[in-house]
Amino acid sequence: MLICATKLKKHLADTGILEKAFAQYTNYGFIITGHSLGAGVSVLVGILLRPIYPDLKVYAFSTPAGLLTREAARYTESFVMTIGVGEDCVMRLSIESIEETRGQMFNVLQSCRLPKYRVMVNGFGYALFGVPSRDLEATWRNDRISPVHRHHTILLPAPNATPYQYSEVSKRRFARVRMYTAGKILHIAHKKKSKEDKKAGIGDSFEMRWVTAEDFTELRIMPRMLLDHLPENVYKTLDTVLSEQRTEIVEFSDITLI
Repeated sequence: MLICATKLKKHLADTGILEKAFAQYTNYGFIITGHSLGAGVSVLVGILLRPIYPDLKVYAFSTPAGLLTREAARYTESFVMTIGVGEDCVMRLSIESIEETRGQMFNVLQSCRLPKYRVMVNGFGYALFGVPSRDLEATWRNDRISPVHRHHTILLPAPNATPYQYSEVSKRRFARVRMYTAGKILHIAHKKKSKEDKKAGIGDSFEMRWVTAEDFTELRIMPRMLLDHLPENVYKTLDTVLSEQRTEIVEFSDITLI
């Protein structure tokens, strides 16, 4: 993303596109936008161009988590707005979150009583439809996690073998600095439908809240983790939210104050 942003800045400087555009449309503002990796690039381009265009704004949709250090993320809060939907996995995707999820998966597999092939096969259905509570109750031992040492090999290592603590995948760590997503973050979450709403056939509704970059440091395995990242679903969500806001404004304007 940084290489792409640097090349894009160089291309803009070489062609003089921005100077020509602002000379022709003097009253226009400068807004950069993008989705997913494009959102990450738009943030980095905004950082690179801000010394030249201090009034620029960046609207980033579904920005990756592993983008900036915490200090750099705070710096972008004055001109970057990040918008994320639901359980979007990319907004929680970083080297650190992947490493933590990997370690959790090893612990879960060690504690699970089911054969591992069933775990893999059932996982496809769970990813689409969620995990039924009966499966959770039947899968886990009673509040006991098997100690890691029970799964260690009892064979004596060869003289030239790599020590176990270095070869154990679950303990490997490659990241040195935790990275975060950029800007002020608006999170749009799905509202849970009541039985009455389902019977009435009411469509999806959402709630919005301001969150911090620390809220997206954990990778969550959820049914909608991929669907909530797709640009068409992000657009549909924003369109629904804006329609709800317009309806509320119209209803409020009809109220007569006595």
